[in-house]
Amino acid sequence: MATARKTKLGIALIQFDTKPGLKETLQHLSEMVEQAVSKYCPRVISVQEGFNYFYQSDKGVFENAGEPINGPTAQHMSGLAKRFNIYLIGGIAETDNGKLYNTALVFNPNGELIARHRKVNLCDIDFANGTKLDEVNVFTPGDEVTIFKIDDIQCGLVICWDACYDEFIKIYRKLGVEVLFVPAAYDILGGDKYSLHNYWEIVHKARAFDNQMFVAAISGARNEKVKDYVLYGHTMLIDPQGKILKQAGVNEEIVFQEIDVAVLVKLYKEFPTFRLRRKDIYEKYSGIYTC
Repeated sequence: MATARKTKLGIALIQFDTKPGLKETLQHLSEMVEQAVSKYCPRVISVQEGFNYFYQSDKGVFENAGEPINGPTAQHMSGLAKRFNIYLIGGIAETDNGKLYNTALVFNPNGELIARHRKVNLCDIDFANGTKLDEVNVFTPGDEVTIFKIDDIQCGLVICWDACYDEFIKIYRKLGVEVLFVPAAYDILGGDKYSLHNYWEIVHKARAFDNQMFVAAISGARNEKVKDYVLYGHTMLIDPQGKILKQAGVNEEIVFQEIDVAVLVKLYKEFPTFRLRRKDIYEKYSGIYTC
């Protein structure tokens, strides 16, 4: 007799307040994970991109934060996942063979590293306030999509700027991803102060709606001490129709929601945009990507 598929997933997103030192930051991570588990009993917890250092525009900060895949941050995350019997996701600056990657890691309840995503689409942005964020000349880009399972649920992992590229996220949808995790580090100028648009919400709502998947976009807490790169906050979980289910403010906060991916079956049937795509036309013009 077939076992019924597990379709429900308790998700806790920690809008994490990074501390000045690594030891203090990892201790605080332990405290926040314990708080999330005791209050919500989630199956998976995620913190943001580069949660263990002050993500900003200074090239030296990225380089100094670099750790190998078996470094202190990864080991600490592994221990927490095992201790609390959860899946744990978070971003680091990863060093490997003399190269630096903007990386996000996933540990399972046994403390095993089951997924590693190296940011594929690196930033090269000149903000209106004069800040320049240049990841292109700091990090080596990844070249893979990253998919993993939590129980019976197909999950995907990207980092921040990756989510701005629908053709990239469309690959995840084609591979059956139902929940997409996006550890990120948007500056406030990419939120409500950038022109008249809130790109933080627009981008992630669009990816959820276009690809009919749940999207968890995780920011760090706002830190005004990092003058040239203040994180936007507003961590959020979005449903497959582009509706924000839960959203944080700007300070440190835990956002929790239990979702049920069973709703996707009905959505695919009632609003079959993905099934009705004109693949013949798209393939006809696929050569434009070589331009």
